[in-house]
Amino acid sequence: MYCGLFNPRIVLFLAVNALLVASYFVIAYLGNVATSKFPIEDFSNHIMATDGEFSADTQAKEMLNNFEAWAMILDDDGTVVWEENLPEELPRHYSSMDIAMFSRWYLDDYPTNIAKRQDGLLVIGLPPESVVNYYFSFKAQYIWPMLFGLTAVFCINIFLMIYLFIRNARRVEKAMAPILRGIRHLSVGKPVHLEETGELAEINAGLNKAGDYLLKKDNTRADWIRGISHDIRTPLSVILGYASEIEDTSSLPEAVRNQAGIIRRHSERLKDLVADLNLTTKLEYSMQPMQKQSLDPIELARQVVSEVLNDGLSELYELELSKDNPGKNISIFGDQVLLNRMLNNLIRNCIVHNPNGCKIQISVGSNDYAFKNSQKLGQ
Repeated sequence: MYCGLFNPRIVLFLAVNALLVASYFVIAYLGNVATSKFPIEDFSNHIMATDGEFSADTQAKEMLNNFEAWAMILDDDGTVVWEENLPEELPRHYSSMDIAMFSRWYLDDYPTNIAKRQDGLLVIGLPPESVVNYYFSFKAQYIWPMLFGLTAVFCINIFLMIYLFIRNARRVEKAMAPILRGIRHLSVGKPVHLEETGELAEINAGLNKAGDYLLKKDNTRADWIRGISHDIRTPLSVILGYASEIEDTSSLPEAVRNQAGIIRRHSERLKDLVADLNLTTKLEYSMQPMQKQSLDPIELARQVVSEVLNDGLSELYELELSKDNPGKNISIFGDQVLLNRMLNNLIRNCIVHNPNGCKIQISVGSNDYAFKNSQKLGQ
């Protein structure tokens, strides 16, 4: 996954600064190595002077050979009093000006290292182009401005890095807002469509695909439920018709009529279940918008009780409606059809699950917090 916190501009900025810092340390290190590459102090300890005669031991000669270097010792007059591997083209006497020049720069293209001895000046020459000597000088008045400038550049780089980090963090946060909103929509089954652009386009595309898949799956499920409901409704109507006809035929034996009544009641229950399934599907997929309005719960309960009684309630059941707060006006806000169906189902469930009969008490009331509709069963 690509994240804006690792924007190529930030990576490039950090890489350039890291390269500059690394280059500084590398140059400083190489400069230090250039002045101390040849162990001149150690080499000087291997040169002995006896009665004005100089001699170098085997280790000193090996050191020169390893570095392809040459060596010489000058006395106070600048005359060479000892030499080892000294090129023939180099002079054997040097003035004070010559010594001053090659001590800082080169001796005929040979980089040199110099060490002071009690008996003279030791000069080591290295192969041409093996070491580059640079000489820098600054006026004292420019030292502090230079340090201030370097500090300012460093601070500016730090602030710029922080600014870029915060800027890209906000960009990521802004880009994440529609993604989080899309995830919330997916969690409740709502359709999702995000623009597949920007740094998080891959995530947006994935959410769009997930949303399309879930929508297709839900549509397939809804179509299947509608198809099954339609296929069940026709044979169920035939079963109900024939069962009612058999139940009402007085010439048939009573046992057959009772069996037909059982078939009719179970068929009606199955019909109600199919209707409830269709209604649930429509509500779940917003296929049937809710028609909310102000309702009188007492009148709503009275209508439901009347419908149940008009459908022919058995003498085994007693249905009673009461009001907890007489004289108090109660109003609710909701869909009349759905609330009517809910109460009707509750009453019919009481009837279905109590085949031996029962007393069903329905009370309507309210308190300071909510409307209350309770049902109580009694034998």
